[in-house]
Amino acid sequence: DQHAADLLWKRLSINETQFFGVDIETAKKAEYLTHPKAGLDPYLSQIRLLQIYDGETVYVFDMFDIEITDNLRKLFYLKQFVAHNAIFEMKFFKHFGVSEKPIGCSRLLAILVDRAERSPFEKEELYEDDDEPDGMSQYRTGYDLASVTGRLYGVKTDKYYQTANWNLHDLPTEQVLYAALDAVLTYDI
Repeated sequence: DQHAADLLWKRLSINETQFFGVDIETAKKAEYLTHPKAGLDPYLSQIRLLQIYDGETVYVFDMFDIEITDNLRKLFYLKQFVAHNAIFEMKFFKHFGVSEKPIGCSRLLAILVDRAERSPFEKEELYEDDDEPDGMSQYRTGYDLASVTGRLYGVKTDKYYQTANWNLHDLPTEQVLYAALDAVLTYDI
């Protein structure tokens, strides 16, 4: 409920932890259920779940049941957050008045580390033409959360729920656990 969410946001604001992993799941607005970009665009969607991980506990807030308040805005002002593909979260946070503050991006970090480990200059020298040997296409792609955690930790992450129906009133436990895990993995990266 709203009171419990506000208490948790206040508690997280004074938590010694300065760095949090964050992820959101979005639901399509009723009038855009069939729109191809619903779920991806904050004008066509809304935040359904907000997951925050402090290094020990994942907090999952069902935004269908609670409102964005000053307590949540203060949390985002006081602490540093990181998301995987943070531009997505930042679009929604800004649109819904959560925060305009930039957040860290574990996807960009993974790209930078990967590029530093495999110099693009070496690649250009080795492969002067456009024909890349098998497996080299991953050089430029494969930075989604499942790919990065697979390479870093050898963990196969099931992304079945990524495209699940987030508009359901009562989400299955497995779907909520999927959402919570994304915040944990992002933090770990």
